[in-house]
Amino acid sequence: MSENRARLIRVRVSEEEHRTITTRAERTHCFSLSEYVRRMALHGKIEVRQSRELDGETLDQLRRLGVNLNQMTRQFHETGQRPPPELEPLLEKLSALVDEQIRLSLAAAGIDD
Repeated sequence: MSENRARLIRVRVSEEEHRTITTRAERTHCFSLSEYVRRMALHGKIEVRQSRELDGETLDQLRRLGVNLNQMTRQFHETGQRPPPELEPLLEKLSALVDEQIRLSLAAAGIDD
């Protein structure tokens, strides 16, 4: 039994967009243009653009990490202690994560690093 599709969604497109959509619909052998558009709207892939800015939670986490690192560095300088050896790999991982976030932000902005 087919569904009752009584709701109508109207979308304006240019002549070129209409030709492209129609051509793509014909290549998929859908029964109608409506079916093609409906299937693409419900199941098609949409490119999600990343924001150039970090979200508030990520910024807050980075700020907290920075504060903790500054406190540890101050303590090491004041006491003359050497950092524990397990701190170095953690700092390398953190540095790699920050570098990756910068790379993603630049890529999202269309800037090659």
